Formats: sequence, C-alpha cells, structure tokens
Amino acid sequence: WAASKAQTRAVKVLLENGADGTIEDNEGNTPIFTAKKKGYFGLSYTISRCTAFYSHYRTTSGKKMQEFVHIASGFTFAASILYSMTHFPLWFSFLFLSTLFILGRLFLEDRWAGEAKPHKFYMTMFLFGYWTCTITYILHMMSWHLSNHPIECIFFYGLNAVVTFLYCWLVYKDPGIVHPSSKNDMNAIIKKLENGEKLPQICTTCMMAKPLRAKHCKSCNQCVARFDHHCYWLNNCVGVENHKWFILMLALIYVGHMFWAKIVIYYICDLPGTPDTIWPLMTNLPLMYHQQP
Repeated sequence: WAASKAQTRAVKVLLENGADGTIEDNEGNTPIFTAKKKGYFGLSYTISRCTAFYSHYRTTSGKKMQEFVHIASGFTFAASILYSMTHFPLWFSFLFLSTLFILGRLFLEDRWAGEAKPHKFYMTMFLFGYWTCTITYILHMMSWHLSNHPIECIFFYGLNAVVTFLYCWLVYKDPGIVHPSSKNDMNAIIKKLENGEKLPQICTTCMMAKPLRAKHCKSCNQCVARFDHHCYWLNNCVGVENHKWFILMLALIYVGHMFWAKIVIYYICDLPGTPDTIWPLMTNLPLMYHQQP
C-alpha cells in the first residue's frame, strides 16, 4: 500500500521497524516493482537502499558501522563549526554550515538509522565542544586566570568537575526502566481480567502493565517510569530516577557558561590594544579575537 500510494515516510517507518522490502503480494509483485510500475522511481530507489541498509543494520557489524558513522559525523560537523567561526566572517560561516548540513542530510539519508534509533551524533558534538573549550582554557587562559582571579578560578574548577561527573554518571544511569515481572506481565493482566479487576495501562510494545506516567521510549525500546524525554545529548532517557539530577546538571551548565563568557571577555580585555572595560567589546568580540596575536 505504501509503495503504491507513494508514501515515502510510511515506507521508511515500516522498513525501520522490521518490514520486509522484498516481500511479494498476491500477484507476485514486490514493493520495488510496484513503485516502478506506478512511475515512482525515486521511491523504488529509496526502498532498495533502505532495505539493504536495515538488513545490514540489524547485524552486529552493521550496528558498529552505524555507531562509527554517528560519531564521525558529529565530530566532523562540530569541527567544521569551530573552524568556520574562527577563520571566516559570520555570514560565510552560516552559509558554509548550512550547505554542509544539507549535503550531509542528502548523503546520509539512506545510510542513517531513523531518529527513533539511538545514536551518538549529538553526544559527540557536545563532548567535542566541551573538550575544545577545556583545552583552549588550559593552553591559553589557565595561568592568567590563576594569577588574576584565584578564588574564582578554584570555584570554576570545582563547577566543571561536578558537571563532568554528573554528565558521565547520567549517561549510564538507569532512568527508571520498568522491567517485566510476575506482577505486571500478560499472565497477571489476564488474571485481573478474569477476576473482573480494573486493568492498568498496558504497553502494547513490551506487552506488560505500566505505571501511571510511564511511557515507552522508541529510542531505547523500553518503558521508563515517569518518562520525560529521550536526551540525545546524553544518549539516555530522562525519567523518575535521574530527572532531578538532569535538572541540576542543566542549571550548573548554565552557570558554567556564564562564568566562561565572563572569563573570555576579561581575557580579551587584558590583551594589548583592547578596551579596559567590558561594554565596548559587546559588538566587537569577533574583531578583537582576530586581531590578537
């Protein structure tokens, strides 16, 4: 049906969730043949590529290759942002990054598991940006910061240590996954139905009862208690067990960004030939950056 009606999005969702792209209908026609017969040659190509991709993706080597593609793509895009923002004007950087993103989407469209699948693209970008700022600080600003603002420097180190610990901990922290047991499996549900008891909410994917506010995460393919969302920056869900720690980490990251902006501005103020106060720099930070030795 999806191939005959040119429903490209439906075709991708079906193939992503395990549909067979080579199955035949009652007349012996495959989805690829049906699409070509209707004149949808682009759709037939998509079906062929997606079928080959997901058949390989479900293997161990395919998953490892896909993880490599995610990490390499995130690293490449983050490095491109850094390089373009420090070497080209702002308008050219925006045009360059937009073109790179569009070309990347076109090239990886049939080589990238759907957004519902877990991936480390955003995690790689976050880690690259974080460690780039850290290395820049160590190489160029640490000695200046220690000599000019020692108390603030100690607080800044402690803040970054806490954020780093929370991030690494939240990546592997159980968000509150609901596991099947004798109290919530299908046998327990059938017994409640036979006894005329009120039935709980049922996850039709996990085939078990789930508590209130629990939701099935399509990325993790598991039910999570008090599910909030799946965070691609952590590559993990946010639920009942880690929600408050996630909020704490976001608050500390916000404070850390404010400190980082203050450190950078004061550092530029101390460079030769720059103003002695912050406010004249607000519209001239890129110019001052390019004029430094």
